[in-house]
Amino acid sequence: MDVSWASGIGDPCLKGELSVTIYDAILKFAVSDPSLLWRAAARRLSEGGLGLDDVNATIGHADDPLIEECLTALILPLSIEGSELIDYEVQPDVETTAIVGAEEILSALNS
Repeated sequence: MDVSWASGIGDPCLKGELSVTIYDAILKFAVSDPSLLWRAAARRLSEGGLGLDDVNATIGHADDPLIEECLTALILPLSIEGSELIDYEVQPDVETTAIVGAEEILSALNS
């Protein structure tokens, strides 16, 4: 999708028209170790200056991590030269979660 901004809309430093192309990039993560994911996110947030209380408030506690928030902490802020992040969404893939859960149950029943 091409989007054009006329002068005076958006960034006031832009002169004339600017044509940009918007792309969707889809990432999917299979989270097999939530506590390891939490540690990676906590490390990233700590490096950004957050203390343990703020880390826990942001991504949950190590024993009960908020998976979507952990992934967000690791993915964002995303800075790629020549581009601007417009939107993002992190949510569980309910269908895949159900399938993985069903496979584990079937595997346990068959052993």
